[in-house]
Amino acid sequence: DKCKFVGLMKKNKYFDRWGKLVFESKDINFKWDGKVNGKIHPNQIFAYRLYVMGMDTKRYVFKGTITVL
Repeated sequence: DKCKFVGLMKKNKYFDRWGKLVFESKDINFKWDGKVNGKIHPNQIFAYRLYVMGMDTKRYVFKGTITVL
């Protein structure tokens, strides 16, 4: 299944498996390279939260995980 969502990214956050914030950005053109304190941490799973304002002006939070290999 595919889902299409139109909105404006307001903020995004990435957390390590212990819940510590490792990256945050309000830049809509962000690109997180998987580095924490300047170092790549391979074979790690990070949780993310994307804060978005939809075209309907409602606020949405998308949550999930990403694996850095």
